[in-house]
Amino acid sequence: MFFNLAQTFYVDKSLVQNADDIIITSVDLYFKSKPKATNNKSGIEEPGVSVLLADVMEDGIPDIKNTYAISDRWAHVEYQNIAVSTTAATKTNFLFTKPIIVQTNKSYAIVVCVS
Repeated sequence: MFFNLAQTFYVDKSLVQNADDIIITSVDLYFKSKPKATNNKSGIEEPGVSVLLADVMEDGIPDIKNTYAISDRWAHVEYQNIAVSTTAATKTNFLFTKPIIVQTNKSYAIVVCVS
């Protein structure tokens, strides 16, 4: 599995009716392209994409070590189900196996992985 990138985000309590926590059920990502099914840079045949919802440490770095083994925080889409469009206007939905409760006024990261 290759960790390619991470996008951090902040859950602002004031934007969610001052709730102490919220529930995340899925994440939508948009792709302009995907690699060839075979003979690509990763060496993986028909590489899928996984996302990990990770806590973010005080220094702004995703805390992958403490989140990596929590299977409920992973979502995966197989190669053939990754939607692509030249304008990246078509979404690919990554559905978590269970809703994830996250605290407000805290930062999190979506870590994108080729698998």
